[in-house]
Amino acid sequence: MLVHATLRVAMEFGQAIHLADRLGLGSYRLARIVLGTSFSPGDFLAYALGALIALAADHLWSRRRA
Repeated sequence: MLVHATLRVAMEFGQAIHLADRLGLGSYRLARIVLGTSFSPGDFLAYALGALIALAADHLWSRRRA
């Protein structure tokens, strides 16, 4: 979970500084899709919500198997 969160923060930072353009990949559609093109602070809320849902599902799944 921590690795995922770290990667998402890195991706958002890359979007904030227009990493695709800085790397000279701005004209490549695939690079723009993979690296992203726009920063949105609201994405962090979505990531947190997704993590909470995943943790809750994992907890419920673990309890059912025990």
